[in-house]
Amino acid sequence: MGLLATVLGLFAFLLIQGLLAAYSFDELRETLDASRSDTPGPVWHLAASLVYGGTIYLVLAVAGAVVAARGHRFVFVLPAAAWVLVTAVVGAQQPAPIGTEWNLECFGVCPVGPWFGHAWVGPLVDLALVLGPGWIAGRRAEQRRWPGPGDAAAVASILTCSAAIATAFWAISVIERGADERAVVATAALGFTLGVSRPWWPWLHVLFAAFAAGFAGLMLNLFLWSEPGYALSDVLPYAMRQLWPIAAVGLIASAWQPLARATRKLQERPIKLMIAVNALNLVDAVMTLIAVESGHAFETNPVIRFAGLPAKIVLVGLLTWLLYRRKPSALVWPFAALLWVACYHVAGIFVNGWR
Repeated sequence: MGLLATVLGLFAFLLIQGLLAAYSFDELRETLDASRSDTPGPVWHLAASLVYGGTIYLVLAVAGAVVAARGHRFVFVLPAAAWVLVTAVVGAQQPAPIGTEWNLECFGVCPVGPWFGHAWVGPLVDLALVLGPGWIAGRRAEQRRWPGPGDAAAVASILTCSAAIATAFWAISVIERGADERAVVATAALGFTLGVSRPWWPWLHVLFAAFAAGFAGLMLNLFLWSEPGYALSDVLPYAMRQLWPIAAVGLIASAWQPLARATRKLQERPIKLMIAVNALNLVDAVMTLIAVESGHAFETNPVIRFAGLPAKIVLVGLLTWLLYRRKPSALVWPFAALLWVACYHVAGIFVNGWR
């Protein structure tokens, strides 16, 4: 049923895009001189639109259906919803449709647009179509809660990975002088909801990231509508540079599941969890010392500046010992926090090294 729903949804999506393209060119024919050289041909325009839009539809629909088939009847909407709605919060301040024909491009000479040209109509129609296969796939699957009731290890792992993704986004923005918020959030949403489910991991994460980062679009354009003088060797380095940070975001998000399993094993032996917390604190202390002495950082903690890093190591050791004696389960939270701090140091090394 999920496969049939995907095919029917794709057919409906392509039909709507074709009708919108016909409307746009009908308007262009009435308002533009046919001799204008800057107007793309209808066949080329429609072919490019259907290939790009249809492929992205399939990737989003398959991703949602795979997540829903695992029993996540609600969170399966997150990847597609992020793809469509993130730009309503940041950037363009309005949602982004999956199909490009909703833009109704008329080169600034069209009359007042029709009702279906409203900024929210296209994105919501596309979102409904792309979520249909997941909704049908989820109906037959045994429902599973995400991440699970009363699972502190899972919650802490999700928070840690979320903070690591925010740090990675900062690093990408600094290195690349900007980052695509929609690509980052949508890929992270897929990573969180799909996790390390087999046989899709990590192939679906990377495939999704390829379209989110624009890598697949560049490759399609190169092979289907390439211009003379542009070769794969010219485009590939740039495309890979755009792809790998977004793919890394998806893999970081999906890492919450193995991290949660490792944390649960540590919880079974609280003494090991206490040792892990202090080991991470030692890593933080050493990395901070290196960064401060290299001139790339400044210690803002007045206590540490007064007493020195050894005092921090002793203080954290004392506090973790008290937690171990009184409430060992609470050690999972400083473990998660210090693990993110370690990720922050790694991101700082990348940023400073890139400069």
